[in-house]
Amino acid sequence: MTSSSKKYEVTKETVSQQHLQETAEHQKQLPSVSASHEVADIAYIKAKNRGFLPGNELNDWLEAEQELRLKSENKS
Repeated sequence: MTSSSKKYEVTKETVSQQHLQETAEHQKQLPSVSASHEVADIAYIKAKNRGFLPGNELNDWLEAEQELRLKSENKS
């Protein structure tokens, strides 16, 4: 193995580690699949409680997200 190929391997390893760290940070910012399902369930219940009348779907979803966020913060 030449010194130039060894240099390349170290650089490749460093880049891979950095990529893993960036990916982990990005994943922390995304809602989990189970959280998205829970938001959908809460929004569905809200829509059901108002008789599925159209026009409030976005509000149902946003309120469900807020409820889940508050619930999560209260656990901490």
